[in-house]
Amino acid sequence: MDTLKTPPTFIQDLPDIRGAARDAPFISFECRVECEPICEIMWTKDGERVTNSELYIVRNRIIPEDILHNRFRSVTSTLQFNMTAWPGRRLERDRDRANYTCMSTPNMVGDGVSSSMLFLVEYPPEAMSLSDSVIQVHEGNVPPDVECSASSWPPSTYMWLRGENRDMVMARDDTLSFNDSVTREHGGKYVCVAENRHGKAQIEMKLEVLYKPECVVSETTNEAGVAILMCKADGFPTKINFTWSKDNETLDDEFDMDSEADDHSVYVLPSSAERYGLYACIAINDVGVSRPCERMVSGPGLAGWHAEFGDKNVLVIAAIIGSIAILFVLAIIIIILIMRKRRLRNFSSPGKTPLGTGGDSLYQNVSGAPVDPKQNGPSAPESEGNVMYENMPFHRQGPYKPDSSDEMVYADLYDDVKAGKVPDPRMKPPLPPKGIGKKPKEPPLPPKTKKGGLFDSLGI
Repeated sequence: MDTLKTPPTFIQDLPDIRGAARDAPFISFECRVECEPICEIMWTKDGERVTNSELYIVRNRIIPEDILHNRFRSVTSTLQFNMTAWPGRRLERDRDRANYTCMSTPNMVGDGVSSSMLFLVEYPPEAMSLSDSVIQVHEGNVPPDVECSASSWPPSTYMWLRGENRDMVMARDDTLSFNDSVTREHGGKYVCVAENRHGKAQIEMKLEVLYKPECVVSETTNEAGVAILMCKADGFPTKINFTWSKDNETLDDEFDMDSEADDHSVYVLPSSAERYGLYACIAINDVGVSRPCERMVSGPGLAGWHAEFGDKNVLVIAAIIGSIAILFVLAIIIIILIMRKRRLRNFSSPGKTPLGTGGDSLYQNVSGAPVDPKQNGPSAPESEGNVMYENMPFHRQGPYKPDSSDEMVYADLYDDVKAGKVPDPRMKPPLPPKGIGKKPKEPPLPPKTKKGGLFDSLGI
């Protein structure tokens, strides 16, 4: 009965790549070939046959057929490194990198087989690199992607971190992608970390977000006690130039500039009264120009005011004071109008005249005609008014002249005087007829008669 035969076939071949640490104490490779009739296995390193030597140990053994698993006889071969005899007793990455091959001889039913493997010395990540180590982008734009790579074996895993403590994970890949536009807060350092079982390494990428400066001006004193203005600016690039102006006029070399650095500028205030005024600082970098940063330097009377309220609040307070002044003027105008209206009402009321409270007062300076005591009867007594007229020095009175107050009243009542609604206060009113205003005379008493009796009174 003929024995069953099979050509050489791998039951266990070599992996494509195999590695070992530099200080690994034991390294070996193994392959297994099924063949009937039985075949031989040999090893090569970069095409050179490897046999038992000081550096290598080769062991072959035949494994009987395995009917349970339907296996023919097979050959197992092991190639072992003798690390005790290895130079330096450790592997070297470049020296010991090699291609190892396990190959069988043919048999009567088939050709031989072979399997090759790249042997590498394992090492932690090193020689890291980035597609861009520094990226500059204007604020509001989207930066390009950044790729990270490292030399290592086995291959590294990657992670992008950010933050002072590097506790913010930005990506778990070798590529850092910015999907949205960035602001100045996104600027800073980003760290790519590569890691394998032998160690880890990292490399930094710097993202520079470009934006124009923003500044602020403060008034203080330097170490010598001299009053100064300091203009501080924040922008990127950080190289910033400064210009100063006072009351909208650019300050030139006649003024003292001092301590101009990349992010601030100091202006030394003059000691004379020329120091007072509105100062403005402008910061300039490669991206653009800042808005003017203003500071009012006031005299002694206003220094405390300005220091307490600042530039913007001073304008607000000035506007409030101006509004109060306008309201005060309006109140005065309203009061004047109300007073004029009342005066007009008093002059237009019946029974009142502009030059006195009563009709008799108009005639105090007028020389009257003599009054005939017999006009109203032989027994009419003289009135008190006649006595007043007789004792007044009428010869000393001049012609009637309206005073200045009458002119003012006339100016206010011009329209009503012209329309005839009120009398002209400048004109002397006519005298009333004689007797007007005097008390009427009492009728004369009947003549007295002698006393008589009852019959006399009854006319008997």
